[in-house]
Amino acid sequence: MLSDMKYLSAINVTPIEHQVYINGNIAISMFRSKNTGEYKGKNVDYQSMESIVLEKQNARWKIIRVHCVSFP
Repeated sequence: MLSDMKYLSAINVTPIEHQVYINGNIAISMFRSKNTGEYKGKNVDYQSMESIVLEKQNARWKIIRVHCVSFP
């Protein structure tokens, strides 16, 4: 997770779309972005999509699944 945070703090992440769906104790966040910049001397230019599934447990939202995919 720390390496992901370093990478994401070094590039530009431009949101394209973000939607949240809640059904009872389950929530799904879907986020699509354009990612550009330079990291460790390499150019970065791609789109990504991330979905996060959360479950409400004891009145608090807990992440139970994360899925990410990148494409040109």
